[in-house]
Amino acid sequence: MRHRRVRKRVTGERSLESGEKGKRRRRRRSKSSAKDANLKQNKRQFYVVTLIFFSGFFLALAGTLSIGYHNSRSFRGKLLADLESGSGAAVSLSQLRVSPTLATARQLEYTWGEEEGGFSKVVLENVSTHYLIGGLLGGTWSGSDLSAKSGKVYMKRGKSGEAVGVDQFDYKSKYGLDRIKCAALNIYSANGRLLIKESFAHFKWGGDPMQLQLSGGSLGDTEFGVEQGYVNIRPDSNELFLQLAEKNGVGRVEVKGVIEGIDPTPFTLKVTNLPSSVLFGESISKLILGNWSGDNGQLTLEQTNKLETKYDIHLTAQNLNFGRLDCFAVLAGVLKNNNYRRPQFRNGGELHVIKDGGEISIEDLSCTDRRGGALRGSLRAEGGVIEGLLKVGVPLHEKATLEKHFKVGAFSSSSDGYLWETVHVSGKLGALKDDLREKLRAEGGQLVKPQNRPAVEVILNKAPKTQEEIEAAFEQLISK
Repeated sequence: MRHRRVRKRVTGERSLESGEKGKRRRRRRSKSSAKDANLKQNKRQFYVVTLIFFSGFFLALAGTLSIGYHNSRSFRGKLLADLESGSGAAVSLSQLRVSPTLATARQLEYTWGEEEGGFSKVVLENVSTHYLIGGLLGGTWSGSDLSAKSGKVYMKRGKSGEAVGVDQFDYKSKYGLDRIKCAALNIYSANGRLLIKESFAHFKWGGDPMQLQLSGGSLGDTEFGVEQGYVNIRPDSNELFLQLAEKNGVGRVEVKGVIEGIDPTPFTLKVTNLPSSVLFGESISKLILGNWSGDNGQLTLEQTNKLETKYDIHLTAQNLNFGRLDCFAVLAGVLKNNNYRRPQFRNGGELHVIKDGGEISIEDLSCTDRRGGALRGSLRAEGGVIEGLLKVGVPLHEKATLEKHFKVGAFSSSSDGYLWETVHVSGKLGALKDDLREKLRAEGGQLVKPQNRPAVEVILNKAPKTQEEIEAAFEQLISK
């Protein structure tokens, strides 16, 4: 029994020793495998870093070479060939600069031949386009539209059926330069008339018809701002439509028509709620006050030293006020009704206005007020001088009063419930005269004098003027 116990103890000690040795061997093996894994991971990282480095190097090299190519004469010629073949125009490009994501040029100009319709010339200043660097490396530009800070478009009228050559209205560019936006575009007619000034424009190439979309800017050098509009470009004609806004008010104007060649062609004109100050000039607008609307008018733009607008349109207004005229003051005194002094025509009115350069003509003026008088006639203003004939209407029930105060023959014509008298108006604004007072009956052997004459003027009129009158007045004074 004792030997068995000793044998078991010895056996157990040996097994413990062998177990510890096994653990040591396993520990050695695990340390070895960890070192191998770290080594492999370091190698992978080295390969990745090396790959990234060389990829970046070759990408930078390719980018540098690509930028160098795109700034070369070779690419410039290729680009111009693409623009010319796509548009059918002769193209010039100045100061082209290409960077990894941006290309700029000082000027891009398209010029079309005489036989083709639509545009004569398009000039874009300070142009730029953004793109992805991948597009640059791939040999094409893709990304944003071509943007220009300013530009000019010269229109011309083609001859129907004679437009030949490349169809400029289906213009496509593999470099994306057919998508053009201009922040301040001026549009000129064939004879150099400035039609649109500094409008934001979007060139919609490839449409049927091709279109210039417009917003902002103004109609030439006029006070009308462009809200929105377009120019349709066709080989045989260019159609213009503009919706304009009065810059300091709520009035609206629509202009539509065809942009012709050398001779100015009238556009169709429509106005809505436009004040007299815009339509009638400084003089007449202070005499006839109202907001006017009308359509089927005509507008012509002519270029001399500056843009001249000519228009011819029939207008109506809901409510009219008239400025001060002496004939109104006479009627207010005779009829003892101050509503005549500065009449208001609450039943509206109508007229036909013709503007030709600096001359404004008002024709077929007609306005009435059921509670007061009526007015008919015509006026013309040029150089600040107003002249015309007005027929003043007074209701029939005032006939007895009129006959008492006016000479025989005055207010003898009657129609539409009014008695009428024609007065001649002339003079500058603020000093307008008319001849109604001269038709008043005599009082005490003299015509009725104007009522509100200054006292100083009366005294001066009575004062002696010649040397003999002065001596006689002096003798009369000392004799008293």
